[in-house]
Formats: sequence, structure tokens, C-alpha cells
Amino acid sequence: MQSSTSAVKYRSRFRFEKVWLKEAECSQIISQCWNFSSGNPIDVLNGNLSKCATSLRSWHMDKFGNLKSQISLAQATVTALSNTSTPATSHYKQVQKAEAVLDDLLATEEQYCAATS
Repeated sequence: MQSSTSAVKYRSRFRFEKVWLKEAECSQIISQCWNFSSGNPIDVLNGNLSKCATSLRSWHMDKFGNLKSQISLAQATVTALSNTSTPATSHYKQVQKAEAVLDDLLATEEQYCAATS
């Protein structure tokens, strides 16, 4: 005998993340998804919001889904470059660039964690 109640899957509610604001891709995605089509204004609004939410969720997973592994890789790069004793100016610039990438990733993680807690 089957149960009269079936398991219903609910998607989590869409939330716009503050950390997205510093990413140029975010505004591009919204612009691409926001179609000013004709029809019932409520239907147009709901359709545009749905398209934006779906696209932003997908982009978020691509961009931030592997943030921990990106940070680990950036830390390893900084460590490897720092342990190399090359006095060249180009090497120093590589270290600075790697540290800047790591700093950006850590700042993004901090913003994301602050927003979700």
C-alpha cells in the first residue's frame, strides 16, 4: 500500500548574494536574462526573475562552488614561489601577483561566509 503523502522536493529559496556585486559577470547575466517582452506584466516579471535566478545559481556554482580548492591552489602557488630563491624582478612580480590572487579569493570567501552566517 502506498502512502498518501509523497515526498515533495523543494528548491531552496533564491537569495541574491552580496559578494556577486563585485563581479562584472553578475550584471552581464542579469542584463542578458532580463527581457522586456510584451504580455501580462506579472507573467513577464515572474519569467524574468526565474531566468535570472536560474542563471545566477548556475554561474554561482561555476564561479564560487570550488572556492576552497581555488584557495588551496593559490596558497600552494604562493608557497612554491616564496620558497624559490630567485632574485629577479620578474619573480618578485610573480609572487606579488600570486599573493594578490590569494588575497582576492580569501576576501571573497570572507564576504560569502559573513553573508551566509
